[in-house]
Amino acid sequence: MSENKKILINTVFLYFRMIVIIGITLYTVRVLYNTLGIEDYGLFNLIAGFILLFSFLNSAMRSGTQRFLNIAIASNNIMQVRSTFSVALNIHVIIALLVLVFSETIGLWFLNNHLNLPENKIYISNIVYQCAVVTTIISIFGVPYQALIIAKERMNLFAYASIFEAIAKLLIIFIVMYLAYRQSALITYSVLLIVVSILVFILYFIYVLINFRQETKYVAKANKILTKEIVSFSGWNLFGQISVLSSNQGVTLIYNIFLGVTINASLAISQQVTALLNNFVSNLQLAFNPQIVKSFASKDFKRHEDLVLNSSRYSLYLITIIAIPFLFYSDYILRLWLGSDLPKYVEYFSTVVVLVAVLDALSGPFWMSAHAKGDIKKYQIIISAIFLLNLPLTFFIFKATESVYFSFLTYLLISLLALIYRVYYFFEKCEAGVADFINYFKKIILVFIFIFVICFFKFIYLNELKKFEFNEILFSLVILEISFIFYLILFCISKNEFNLIKSYILIKLKFKK
Repeated sequence: MSENKKILINTVFLYFRMIVIIGITLYTVRVLYNTLGIEDYGLFNLIAGFILLFSFLNSAMRSGTQRFLNIAIASNNIMQVRSTFSVALNIHVIIALLVLVFSETIGLWFLNNHLNLPENKIYISNIVYQCAVVTTIISIFGVPYQALIIAKERMNLFAYASIFEAIAKLLIIFIVMYLAYRQSALITYSVLLIVVSILVFILYFIYVLINFRQETKYVAKANKILTKEIVSFSGWNLFGQISVLSSNQGVTLIYNIFLGVTINASLAISQQVTALLNNFVSNLQLAFNPQIVKSFASKDFKRHEDLVLNSSRYSLYLITIIAIPFLFYSDYILRLWLGSDLPKYVEYFSTVVVLVAVLDALSGPFWMSAHAKGDIKKYQIIISAIFLLNLPLTFFIFKATESVYFSFLTYLLISLLALIYRVYYFFEKCEAGVADFINYFKKIILVFIFIFVICFFKFIYLNELKKFEFNEILFSLVILEISFIFYLILFCISKNEFNLIKSYILIKLKFKK
């Protein structure tokens, strides 16, 4: 099987897997909210989010682990793969121990002395907290195994495991709903989440043990040079993550100071949409990230550049298909999901974050290319500075205009600036010619023209669209999606790409052997 065909198959596979997971997750949030109630649902998210603060180091190490495993596999040196996997395993054991220590000291003290918890929920909060700690540590141990599966491009297993996890989380909600007492529902749910985490970890562990036994033989001798390289590389990722976190949380505080807690409800809902779309984008790009890193590691720079440009386009095409319904009927979708009593600005915030997700999908392969090259110090400094601009820009624009609509657009502006720099960084250091540059931008601009027309049409006919019934909405969305797909075929997809997709679909439909 050719590499291009493998990437196409993996991309399509992950795409449909993420559609399934998004659907399950949206329904899960709704059922969980109704099952636990407002207070317990808020308490669970508060504690789970608090624990995540202690695992930010793990998030930074995740991409570093993935990159170095990809490079080791590209070298076709089994000892290098073993050494890399063993170092990654050692690092994540240390991270898990650090998370455990901080969680059981500073975290536990902060939970009981500074978080605003209901008096009758302190005991329950501590049990839920301990469950969240255990779940987080299990997920940390699973990172090297997931990274190896992705590096080996076994996307089918990764997809099935993710769908299993999403379905299992939905099933345990129904168990809580029908079997647990109301007073113990939150504790039961937290304990069952540990069970799901253990099952998913065992699935990854057994699969890796059976299929990659040679690659995962533990190397006891410490590789100090490789450990230093992985930690150093991940350190710059950590710097970037801190800047993004500071920017986003700072903006939330700015709106809270000026407008009170009401607007935070709208931001919280839009953040749920953001989390889903970011997860969709990152998982969608798993199909080609290993090849981007391996092609650079093997010094096949032409293939590396083609992969980055094509992957960026494909990501844009696929996420736009998901984004179209929300851009056109965001109000209806939000009411269908959460009910009719929506807080102010939520539709606007959610529309902006969908557009940001589209830009992030486009820029993801450029980000991966920068990581493949390894020397990311300058890159991370500039990207971090761009994201930190979000905080002062939001503050000054809101002070000058007193408009939430104008000030929140800085979120979109910052993502656009980050994309521009990532593209510039890529073309500055690659051998792609002017023709490649023009061809790439011509095709992505055509997609943005389609998106602009949709947003403009929605703005003009907003009141009329809100009067549509479900069957009218469904019919118009089908027409929109079909129109966009034909638009892509006519203007954005080459003949070879179309034939490849057509061949794959025919094979799957068993019309062609």
